[in-house]
Amino acid sequence: MLQLPFESWTLDAALAQRARLSPDAPFVRMVDGAPLSYARMQAESLALACALETEGVTAGDRVVVMGGNCLWTLRAWFALNLLGAVDVTINTAYCGHTLEHAINTADARLILIEDRLLGVLRESEGAVPRLERALYYSADGAKAAAPAVQFARVSLAPLPEDTKVSPGWRAAGAKASDLASIIFTSGTSGPAKGVMLPHAQTYLLSLESAQQMKVNDRDTYYIFHPLFHMSPRYVGIYAALIACAQVCLDRTFSAADWLDRIRACGATVSIAHGPMLEMIHAQPERPDDADNPLQRFGTSPFPRHIAASFEARFGV
Repeated sequence: MLQLPFESWTLDAALAQRARLSPDAPFVRMVDGAPLSYARMQAESLALACALETEGVTAGDRVVVMGGNCLWTLRAWFALNLLGAVDVTINTAYCGHTLEHAINTADARLILIEDRLLGVLRESEGAVPRLERALYYSADGAKAAAPAVQFARVSLAPLPEDTKVSPGWRAAGAKASDLASIIFTSGTSGPAKGVMLPHAQTYLLSLESAQQMKVNDRDTYYIFHPLFHMSPRYVGIYAALIACAQVCLDRTFSAADWLDRIRACGATVSIAHGPMLEMIHAQPERPDDADNPLQRFGTSPFPRHIAASFEARFGV
């Protein structure tokens, strides 16, 4: 478990320390992919940070990220924080007024966006006057296709890949009190609000999650929540970094496939929300449901009417 002094409660310091202590330990993989080590994740995040600095991103800038669960979306979060910039990862279902509200509230000049979502952005181009540039990428890791849509004002370019970092280059980093991320609420009581999270808060959330769930370097998280939600980021991925655990990242949630994915990932720990657990519990029972590696489950809430039977059925 990382034990950093308060002034180093930042993502760049935590990633650097973990890469020094455990460079070859596996950190993250997609459910159908090979794992990236902590050292490689740091190197790839630094390369993207260098490319984004070339794009004019500086400390304190707010940059919108709009993409599904994939390594590029994850790297974007890390790279922006390594630069001292603010990542504003937003819901991929946003369109129209909700999308415009998020981009304008963030006051973003730049957006990193999955190529399949460019058409949605084009429809709102006229209503986001501050936005100047969009860097697009493909979530499946393939080379992003040239966009079929044409923008009138916003300039487009593929997200830079394979950027070479010169030996003397260093990412700007951040202070514990600096703003790290803005995450939008669900908007149930009105327009979604941008919740501002400083680095120290995100580190503390992650540290306490790892400690309370007793995560260690033998654990594997199964994460399926979208990366615009705080749970996968801080209760899962960042907590795994602090504890030197591994993350298996899924593209979406499927109650029918949940147990098979737990087994395929070798997951010992996972997270969910109450309605997801109810959907999992509603799946037809199988005699081998308890034959799985899962040991611990973090959830808010755990619906009382299924709690005891869920634990017994899945042996968690």
